[in-house]
Amino acid sequence: MSTLQDVADYLGERLVVICRELTKVFEEIIRGTATDVMRVFSGKTIKGEVTLIVGGGRQPEMVFSDEEIRNRIRALEKGGTLSKRDSIDQVTRELGVSRKRVYGLTVKK
Repeated sequence: MSTLQDVADYLGERLVVICRELTKVFEEIIRGTATDVMRVFSGKTIKGEVTLIVGGGRQPEMVFSDEEIRNRIRALEKGGTLSKRDSIDQVTRELGVSRKRVYGLTVKK
């Protein structure tokens, strides 16, 4: 926990990934900001092998209009190889926007 606090204090609110017991039965992967991950582990004793991955500096947030998101969904649907759910997931990853927003725009067509 002190390492995550150091990350938050010295590097700012970076995205981090905590991987515990990789390749084992009790494998666990937690993602979020350093503060969010500290909340997840608050009051818990962490046992086993742990790997901490710290993201780079803040990435500039790209802003996409509702129409741009709808156009990307339409383009994926024209291809016909992805389900609606997979299309939503792909657009969410590609554009870095929330799944909730993409889903809302998809069902409102």
